[in-house]
Amino acid sequence: MRIRSLLRSAAPTLALEIVRTKRDLAASPGASLIGSWVSAFSPGVRSAVECSRYSLLPLWLRRPLSFVIDVGANEGQWLSSLLRLLPIEAVWVFEPNPEAMQKCRLRLRHRSGLDFKEIALGSAPGNAVLHVTKASVFSSFLQPNQALIEANYPNHPATIVAEREVRVESLDELLPAGKHVDLLKIDVQGLEREVLCGARKTLQNTKAVLLEVNFRSHYEGDATFGPLHSLMRDLGFELWSIAPPCRGPSGEALWTDALFLNAETLSPTGDNDRKGGLRRELV
Repeated sequence: MRIRSLLRSAAPTLALEIVRTKRDLAASPGASLIGSWVSAFSPGVRSAVECSRYSLLPLWLRRPLSFVIDVGANEGQWLSSLLRLLPIEAVWVFEPNPEAMQKCRLRLRHRSGLDFKEIALGSAPGNAVLHVTKASVFSSFLQPNQALIEANYPNHPATIVAEREVRVESLDELLPAGKHVDLLKIDVQGLEREVLCGARKTLQNTKAVLLEVNFRSHYEGDATFGPLHSLMRDLGFELWSIAPPCRGPSGEALWTDALFLNAETLSPTGDNDRKGGLRRELV
């Protein structure tokens, strides 16, 4: 309590960030109280906790993981943050934009167990045209909703600067049957529905899905939170938690990251429930 009081009197905003990070780290299996406080004072650790959405993970996922899939890795921001907090034995890294993939490889060059795949995922194999945007995080196969993006994001981030024809595969076609996935992260700028539909078999053996969801349509033909939530339930997943939404200048919630857990994981008789003390946090 003394540390919290000193922090709050010195720098309230920074103190809140440190206390939240310490809480998230201290909840991890095997974490020590002193070690959590020391880590929470590191700006790099606080940034990693925020970027990886670590606080959304149930306790039984805050431990060494066997297999993670990162779909829409961009420049490796999310994955590098998660790897700072958790050891992961093997990761498949998908990113169809060659410029972004090059930066991703460079960022993660010292990490082992990574399989980089410079292709896109969808509902079926084929080819598609990727619209590369000024800010690479807005690149998509779909046309950006320029009116909404210009009104809510600075510096014209969705301006299309190039077009690339890229290969598309379905996750079910690539992943060996029965392969278990600890965490599947999907951030594909409007193509979430297609990626999920091409991963129906994979999802049967997936514990958790971290999904970027839009509350307002950012692309022509994209799926927003409501339809995606319904699709995830149809696929056997329940909403566990969501991050604070990104808001526009007016205060409107634009998008967020949502964590869905396999319904079998949430079963009151499931092994993970006994080990991790799972609790549903449904909307």
